[in-house]
Amino acid sequence: MSETPRDFIELFQYLNSNHVEYLIVGGYALTFYGYPVHNDDLDLFIAPNQENIQQLLQALHDFGFSDVGLTREDFSDPEKLVSLGYPPEQLDMVTAISGVTWQEAWEKRRTGSFWGVPVQILSKELLIKNKRARGRPQDCKDAEILEQLDIDAYVERTPFSEPSIP
Repeated sequence: MSETPRDFIELFQYLNSNHVEYLIVGGYALTFYGYPVHNDDLDLFIAPNQENIQQLLQALHDFGFSDVGLTREDFSDPEKLVSLGYPPEQLDMVTAISGVTWQEAWEKRRTGSFWGVPVQILSKELLIKNKRARGRPQDCKDAEILEQLDIDAYVERTPFSEPSIP
């Protein structure tokens, strides 16, 4: 990924201005909690309700994905992964994740910063739960490492006033 992921910065600005309920999950969430990993994509967990999906579609349109033909139906199947773009700045969106409900995830979310833009992130506790529920060897390893990390200590040693994804 480039030094400053400008496309993702702009995407988050559009998501926020359109009041989209989303949570960062996957590799960028790991990085947020102090476990930096190589990221070829940005994984977002999207609130699975029609109003939110409509707001998401508007944000994606504003961002420049107006020609891809996405509809609300593309987000109606909780098993479906919607991918846009190409690595290293690929966007992957889902409306369900393993082991965690949207309501639980939203209630326990963390707020952070992505290059100065406010973002919503799956809580460390639920990221661990999600990784364990996925059950793949790498996910289990990620969960073990996350359990050892102290997010508050990580925040204290960063120069930001809130946790951040640099």
